[in-house]
Amino acid sequence: MENQQSGQNLETSGPKIPNINTVNIIELFNEAHTLLGSRLTSANRETAAVISGLSIYLLTDKNKEAAAVTPVQKETRWEVAKSDPLSGVDTLKIRSVQHINTQQFAADNPGASPNDPDKNKTYNYRTYQSKLDPGWQFKGLNKDGTLRLFKEFELNVNHRASHTGLVETIGKVSDGFRKQADGKIKEIPEGVRKALEEGGYKTVLAPSVIEGLPNLKGQSHPGWTQDFSHIDGTVIAEEKLIVLGETRIDDNESKVKARANQPGHQFGHAFDALGEELQGKYFSATKEFLDIYEQDIKNMSPEDKNNKKDKDGDLTIVGYLTQSDGRGARETFASIFGMLTTGPENPGDDKEIVRLFPRTVDYMKTRILPKYNK
Repeated sequence: MENQQSGQNLETSGPKIPNINTVNIIELFNEAHTLLGSRLTSANRETAAVISGLSIYLLTDKNKEAAAVTPVQKETRWEVAKSDPLSGVDTLKIRSVQHINTQQFAADNPGASPNDPDKNKTYNYRTYQSKLDPGWQFKGLNKDGTLRLFKEFELNVNHRASHTGLVETIGKVSDGFRKQADGKIKEIPEGVRKALEEGGYKTVLAPSVIEGLPNLKGQSHPGWTQDFSHIDGTVIAEEKLIVLGETRIDDNESKVKARANQPGHQFGHAFDALGEELQGKYFSATKEFLDIYEQDIKNMSPEDKNNKKDKDGDLTIVGYLTQSDGRGARETFASIFGMLTTGPENPGDDKEIVRLFPRTVDYMKTRILPKYNK
């Protein structure tokens, strides 16, 4: 089952001439009025008032309804809420807006009507990582019938004069780790980095994942027995965050350095999730990707298909990449993306991935990455 929220139909194949209707005209009037408002002379303000009045007049009941459900794309952005050079800590804030179809909303919120959500209540939202996250509020409806939910988040980061750009830091990280992370990030295709930055993403460097995001302490990814202290990177797609930790706890409960190629995998997840804005679906949830991915699984040997857990009960690479509910497809997309950009997360992963998913690797190598390899 696809873990697909939006159901939006966005076109990305080229420029599109919008349909000219009353709502479009209203939007143009309002944008022009806002843009020019500060520059209007007293004489021109009378004209502006006429334009404003005309826009109100044009809003018939039908047009008001259409305007109210017009989806606003790329709403989710980090911005500075508080700058504090004395403490050395700045606070960033974001209002995350997500789109969800009515069937998924009903499944995640038993008893709540997707046709008449209460703006004073909060609801669950199933995240990119398949976790049911509470505390989301209803914002409005889209033209295609999907719902917009929103939730506000804050992030404390190291003080900087300006928080433009892709990378932020939390706490103290070594110069060596910063240099290593910066080098790996530069290995990500420029087109992908640009798309993520324009899409509002931030990459956070931190001493560890749970020191970067303390709210993750004690939690774990679906399908994993170990908590976030044992991983060196994660993506919170709804908050537009890529978190890279300098250290993690290994299987022996010892603190070890992060894997050098971890950024590629996490950027793969972020890029996959951004597909919802770029094309209306996660890249890993498109029919084209899933057809190839599922064919590779079908072609696996019986031995591989039955080798999903090791002797300790943890997922093998086969089990990890074939998880249910879309998780396996997302992990496969991110793993192949990382392998093709910064290199495999673990020694030998590349050989196994190519052996298990040859068609999926070729598809991403020849069809996905070339579009953004600029």
